[in-house]
Amino acid sequence: YRELKRSQALLLRQEKLASLGRLAAGLAHELNNPLNSIAGFVEALSRRSEAESLRASREFEDFPRFLRIVQTEVDRAAAIVRRLLDFARQREPSLEIVDLGTLISKSVAFVDRQAAVANQRIIVEPLRMSVRVRADAQMLQQLLLNVLTNALDAIENGGEVRIAAGITRAPHGSLGQAEMATLSIADNGCGIAPENLTKIFDPFFTTKEVGKGTGLGLPICLSIVEQHEGTIEVKSEGVGKGTTVIVKLPVLEKVED
Repeated sequence: YRELKRSQALLLRQEKLASLGRLAAGLAHELNNPLNSIAGFVEALSRRSEAESLRASREFEDFPRFLRIVQTEVDRAAAIVRRLLDFARQREPSLEIVDLGTLISKSVAFVDRQAAVANQRIIVEPLRMSVRVRADAQMLQQLLLNVLTNALDAIENGGEVRIAAGITRAPHGSLGQAEMATLSIADNGCGIAPENLTKIFDPFFTTKEVGKGTGLGLPICLSIVEQHEGTIEVKSEGVGKGTTVIVKLPVLEKVED
């Protein structure tokens, strides 16, 4: 009975996500054209604003700064549209053999410099064995980068994010207990209030300030994990007590070091 209820809830959520995905795709495509037009006109105006005759006029001296602000906001809107399209797309994974340790190293390399500039540390715990999964490498990297970005946003100057991976036995569909590759990303940041933990996978739900989050990162991660027959779980003891994200994927192969 519990399994039936869980399956019904999952089916309802998938139908809801599919409807939201179609809506998001329509909105994204409708917004793309005007954004491209605005970006093109801003670029043209920026070039014209460099003319000596305009730069010498006091009435136009603020124009370059105003245009840079407009360009920044257009870029931000375009990034949101890309996230909407990522959420709406449900492409089939292109499966290949992916080494978890290599995936972690490549993903951390994307954000390591940004973290160092902000005096934030990313600590990758050494893997005791080589763990391989059959997965879409690009989709898994997107998942890891989404979670890493959230973790870095949650910590203050001097905070840290700790990444660990290994093998555990966990329930896996009709197989009962199965070996799963486990990826854990833990931060010592702002944490999540208990009443928000049940909402974090809802599309467009975010606890970030207005303009700093779209509420699509974790729903995209959930979709990726489900397409790989895995699970994702978010734990937090409360506000100010950090957050841990745990991803589990079926193991293809493990090699002892």
